[in-house]
Formats: sequence, C-alpha cells, structure tokens
Amino acid sequence: GTSLGITTQYLASIPNSKITTIEGNPLIADMAQHGFEKMNYSNIDLVCADFTDYLKDLEKTTVYDFIFIDQNNLICY
Repeated sequence: GTSLGITTQYLASIPNSKITTIEGNPLIADMAQHGFEKMNYSNIDLVCADFTDYLKDLEKTTVYDFIFIDQNNLICY
C-alpha cells in the first residue's frame, strides 16, 4: 500500500504526473495524506480501500502509463 507515501511523493515529483495510490489502513492513509498536503502535492489521489477490491472495481477503460505495486506480502498462519 501507500504506507507513509514516500515513494508516492517521489513519483509525484515527475512533471505532469497524476498519481493514484491505495492504502488499506485508514490511520496510515491519514498520515500519508497529511504528508502530501504538507509538501503541497496536488497531483496525488489517495484512495483508502482494500487493494484487491479497488482493482476489481476499476473501470475497464481506465488507462495508466505506469503501475507500481508495493504491497505488504506478509502472510501469517
């Protein structure tokens, strides 16, 4: 997910970029959003949702130039 948004901010610094980022934990999403606002990034759309559900609901016509997935891969048994 987004986590604190450090990679997201780096990607958002690319000229003319529009970033959509997904974080599943509302508390972490709030911290990331605060950081985006503090750094004056207006080209970041932070979505707080379950990653898999959000991707399933994306319109089939949505086009992205680049997709970077960095999610938590820890599985607890």
